[in-house]
Amino acid sequence: LDPCLNFGASPSPGVWGRIADAMVKILLSRGVEVLLKWVDDFIFFHYPKSRT
Repeated sequence: LDPCLNFGASPSPGVWGRIADAMVKILLSRGVEVLLKWVDDFIFFHYPKSRT
């Protein structure tokens, strides 16, 4: 697995988009309640159930 994403190659961003979409599904299934993704940036939130 090559850890570098060559953005000179035209299909590279699309390939990363599929990987990032899979990561979104995994995180949502693991309890992340709100998740925003833009290309290669993620913002996610998990709200506490109660304050004690």
